Amino acid sequence: MFNSIRAKLLMMILIANTLVVLAIFVANQLAFEKSFSQYVADTTRLSLTPVIEAMVTEIKRQPHFDWLRPNNAAFQDIVAIYRLRDDAFAAPKSAPTPRLQRPPPREEGRRPPPHMQGDRQRPRLSGQPPSNRPNLGEDVQRLMFKSASGELILGAPSMAKAALWLALKSGDDAPSTAGTGELLGYLGIENGSRMNAKFDALFAQQQSRQFSYIAVIVLVLSFVMALPFSRFLVKPILILRAKARDLANGHYDFQLTAKNSDEIGELVKDINRLAQTLNANRRSQRQWIADISHELRTPIAVIRAELEGMMDGIIALDAAAIASLHEEMARLTRLVDDLHQLSLADKGALTYTFESVNLVTLLNKVLAKHQGGLTKQGFAVTPLTGAGSNIQGDPERLMQLFDNLMQNTLRYTDSTPASPDQLAISVHESSQSITVLWQDSAPTVAAEKLPQLFERLYRIEDDRNRATGGSGLGLAICRSIVCAHQGRIQAEPSDLGGVTIKVEFAKE
Repeated sequence: MFNSIRAKLLMMILIANTLVVLAIFVANQLAFEKSFSQYVADTTRLSLTPVIEAMVTEIKRQPHFDWLRPNNAAFQDIVAIYRLRDDAFAAPKSAPTPRLQRPPPREEGRRPPPHMQGDRQRPRLSGQPPSNRPNLGEDVQRLMFKSASGELILGAPSMAKAALWLALKSGDDAPSTAGTGELLGYLGIENGSRMNAKFDALFAQQQSRQFSYIAVIVLVLSFVMALPFSRFLVKPILILRAKARDLANGHYDFQLTAKNSDEIGELVKDINRLAQTLNANRRSQRQWIADISHELRTPIAVIRAELEGMMDGIIALDAAAIASLHEEMARLTRLVDDLHQLSLADKGALTYTFESVNLVTLLNKVLAKHQGGLTKQGFAVTPLTGAGSNIQGDPERLMQLFDNLMQNTLRYTDSTPASPDQLAISVHESSQSITVLWQDSAPTVAAEKLPQLFERLYRIEDDRNRATGGSGLGLAICRSIVCAHQGRIQAEPSDLGGVTIKVEFAKE
């Protein structure tokens, strides 16, 4: 099951969604913890506003920090305000919240007010009767202080790390200027950075639990949505798979509709082109087999008919009859040899021995070899001059290439001694290549038929007249030889009235 594309795609979607949900969960937890810590700090600072105002006022009055001692009266006043803050926030909600009254700033040498002397030094709450002075020892230990430079002035170093530190600025002694002015120091609250409040801790746990539930629900929904989504994506692939099987079974007559312009749509177009190509190749193969059968059957039929005529006494067994049999046998031999050459080229078994070859020298050898045939048909061809450049090639195969071109010219041109035609062979060089132009005179070939000249068994004559036509394999063999030399060959109309064969090779 997990070997299918749909299963793999489904797993990838689930893994991606899981990673995204996990990343969001972690990011949310970190952001929540940071935001909640800031919330605790803000609420703590708000609840300690009277303490901060009293602290800043006293620092401005005594900036040397010597008064920050448990037995100092000014410090005990601030501790008392802090104690009242705890009592106020711990009061039942049904009872009215007492209003904190900050003691007035104490001047040098001035005694505390009467309600702060003796047994009544705790600030009085409006609406409450005076009470005995509370024990401030525990609250003294919870308050800490650091200077603006970070030096611990008040408090135990072991508790400083876990404390919540609030910056004190010179404008914090009044609500209108709070948070402005010069940094005076830091007020620390023991264990202030922890979530000690019961309801705050429960709220944080509830938020974490609810987000966990949401994450699980999102993963389940992503799985449910991924099922039809993966089926939708895989459906065209399954169709292509079925058509690929049809191609493998030899069924090429179909065309798929490309509904999308994405990679799947491009693949559909490629499958269509492949089906068209395979269908065309199959038709070409069938035509090839039919043409080969026809080419082989015709000379064999001629030889058989002449032999039967000789046996029946209808045809005399003389030199002319033997010459006719020899001609048909030679034509059949050339056809078989050409087919053998093409079959070797198709399967890459045609051997090539590459060496440095001078094309001008090679073309002059071809002209000399066919001088008799050229003279007989009235061609006057001038040998090529100049040293010329070399290419890397097989001399024997290149000689076969130009021999085939010469046979084509001698067979198809209308040249006679009484009415001679022209054959022009030239070599042109560029910085990267050498081009051979082989031009002859009339008759020409229609422009739309020029690309077909290099197809196997193709002849211009519709009736396949063997009086002038060859096997139809010569130019196909030429193309195979040129391709083996990494060159190009093409046919163009000739300025002389016939056909120009253009052969291009890379320079050595």
